Amino acid sequence: MATQTRFSYRVPGYSARLARPIISSLLMVALLSSGITVMVHASGGSGYALQFDGSDDYVQIPDISTLEPAAVTVETWVKVSAFTSSGVSGYQYIIFKKNSRVNDFEGYTLWLDNSTKRFFSTVTSAGGVQRGISGTSDANLDQWYHLALLADSTQTSLYIDGELQGTVTTGFALDYGDTPLYFGRTGEGWDG
Repeated sequence: MATQTRFSYRVPGYSARLARPIISSLLMVALLSSGITVMVHASGGSGYALQFDGSDDYVQIPDISTLEPAAVTVETWVKVSAFTSSGVSGYQYIIFKKNSRVNDFEGYTLWLDNSTKRFFSTVTSAGGVQRGISGTSDANLDQWYHLALLADSTQTSLYIDGELQGTVTTGFALDYGDTPLYFGRTGEGWDG
């Protein structure tokens, strides 16, 4: 039986009720092959979540090897309050782990495209091969969504509210750089 390890990161000062967030989220990343669960909690108990203003709010978890498994499941609850962001990309990055590349650098990511109003997941190989999946319907403002990205060396899948949005073959091992795991940004200048 595998040992279950938990790494919790508490965000100091986040105790405000949901008010005017661009993306609000209780974040959890479950890393299957290493048996680690990363949870980011907002303080204050029930009815509270992290608030991201779409400009400069984010959480980062320092890079550690246990956050770089061969298979990953990334889950989050997201509520969108606007289809705008201050970044150059027009995207709202929800969860982002960079790979080892300078461009095509999405190790794995969940994000929202402001123009299509759809959630996406992307994984990219060390060689720059990208595999992405789009949600099958537009996101609505002020509605909670449960997003889940599953990825390994054979395939990647995106679920929204428990419904499979798509599965694509990867054919490559997940690739990781030495940057932090981000919530609410990429750390690469595409943020918003």
